[in-house]
Amino acid sequence: MSDGSWLLYPWFEEDGASLVHADDLAAFRKLSPYGKVFQWVEEEADWTVIAYGEQRFRVRPSLAMPVAAPSFRVGQTVLVRRHQRAARIVEVQWHYLRERPFFLVEAAGRRVKTRYWAEDLEAPVGP
Repeated sequence: MSDGSWLLYPWFEEDGASLVHADDLAAFRKLSPYGKVFQWVEEEADWTVIAYGEQRFRVRPSLAMPVAAPSFRVGQTVLVRRHQRAARIVEVQWHYLRERPFFLVEAAGRRVKTRYWAEDLEAPVGP
C-alpha cells in the first residue's frame, strides 16, 4: 500500500483479535468494519495504519483488499444533486456486487436513509 491508497478490511471477530492492535480493538469493533472503505495511512512496525474519517486503527495487513479511491470521504460536505441540498458524508461503504463505493449522508442534522452513488453527489463549489 502507499499514500492515497484505499482498501477494505473485512474483519470479523472470527478472524481473531490479534489482527487488530489491542489499543484499537474496542473502537474497531464499535465501527463494525466489514464493508467500510478505509484509507491507508502508513506502516508502523508490524501494523498497517488505516483511517476511516478522523479515526485511525492499527491492523495486520493480511486482510487488506485494495480498492479504487472513492469520490468522497467521511466528513466531507457534498451537494445531493436530486434535491440540491447540502449534506455531510457519514459513511463510505463498499457494494460488493457492483464493486464500487456508496455513500451514506446526514442533512440538516439527520441521517438520510437513502444510499447514494458518486454520480448522485457533487462537491459544492467554493466561494
